[in-house]
Amino acid sequence: MKINPYVYPGLKFDFIPSLKKRDKRKNVTIDSIIKIVADNCEVTVDDILSRKRHQPIVEARHILCGILRNEFEKSYMYISRVVNRKEHTSSIHSVRYYNRKYYKRENYKKLVDNIINEIDLKS
Repeated sequence: MKINPYVYPGLKFDFIPSLKKRDKRKNVTIDSIIKIVADNCEVTVDDILSRKRHQPIVEARHILCGILRNEFEKSYMYISRVVNRKEHTSSIHSVRYYNRKYYKRENYKKLVDNIINEIDLKS
């Protein structure tokens, strides 16, 4: 259970993860995130943003959506606009797929962790 420091004013917290992530990654642009994901997944930026449905391209798109949602706390509508989709339900599906694979497959988790580390190095 998380304790909200604003509810209990006497408590002091050194670490609030969501605020720290946001502050640390202020200088990262969406273009640089897409480029990093494309480079690590061995596809092009145009492929990720296109309507193509080849497996490596779809995997890269899922990773992009998952990182934007989980690491940068972006809304589903924002994510769907980034990947050129009309509805937010596509990004919901991508994030669910990403979360399922991230916690079940070790090689997928390593790939995503490498991408996140590279994003952190850019910031």
